[in-house]
Parts: sequence; structure tokens; C-alpha cells
Amino acid sequence: MSHLPPRHVFSNSKRQWIISIAIYLAVFAFFMWYHEVRGKPYSLWTTEKCTAIAASILLGMVLAMGPLSRISGRIRAWLPYRRSLGLTGAYGMLVHVVLVLFYLKTMDRFPDKYTLAYYLEHWFLSITGILSLIIFLLLIVTSYQTVSKKLGGSLWLKIQKGSYLL
Repeated sequence: MSHLPPRHVFSNSKRQWIISIAIYLAVFAFFMWYHEVRGKPYSLWTTEKCTAIAASILLGMVLAMGPLSRISGRIRAWLPYRRSLGLTGAYGMLVHVVLVLFYLKTMDRFPDKYTLAYYLEHWFLSITGILSLIIFLLLIVTSYQTVSKKLGGSLWLKIQKGSYLL
């Protein structure tokens, strides 16, 4: 795409996807192990929390890559992985949302304190979560070249920079 700077990568190699997924799974496995060390039993609850933590770490890495790549050439070498890492993290967050909704549907598996009244009482966190989900979905949809062409370079770039709101 000639109207976008060359640093934007719209397709990733199979190797980049495998490495991105491996990094996500390694972070996820570490936090599952950490819960075990702390004496917490494995459960769907633990899995849900670890998916969110792993996705958050990947997304934090992706957001830090841009500014840090201007400082270090080593980080600049990871820029082609930015899209695959970001999408892997975003899909991990979607898994987190699905698991949370699964808990809400089957309240017997959801800890007692997390009822509808809890979410209404903590309305700010609930709204923040819903807005974050909307932003993630928007970022996922606009991460593909066909969508970016339809949006145009400047609008696409503004939407992608919206990820810094998270």
C-alpha cells in the first residue's frame, strides 16, 4: 500500500504466527504454573484469568514496541511480529471474554461474589471492559489489508492508534 508508511505489515509469515502463538502460550503456561505454586487449584476460573494476563502482556509488548523501536535496533527487528503478536493477544482477550460469559451463563461455576449485582456495583469496571472489547474488535477488523484499503491510510492509522487508549 503506497499511502501507508513501509513500517506497517499487513501479512505475516507462518513462522511469525507460530512464534507469536508460542510466546502467548509460554506466558499463559507460566501463569498457570504460578497459580499452582501459590496453591491455587486448576480450574476454568484460573484458565480464564491466565488467558487475560497472557493477552495483556502481549498487548503491552506490542504497544511498547513502537516507541522502543526508535531507541533500539534489536527491538526494531521485532516490528514485523507486531501485527501477529497484537492479533494473538486480541484473540486471547476474546477467549477471556467468552470464558467470562460462560461463567455468567453457568453461575454454579462462577464464584459467589460475582453476580449481576457485583457488576452493577462495579459499573466503572464493567463499562471499561465493554469499551475495551469494542476497541479490540475494531482493531482486529481493521488489521487486515482489505479493510485498511477501504478506510484509507489516515483513518486506518487513527483507528490503530486508538489502541493506546487501552
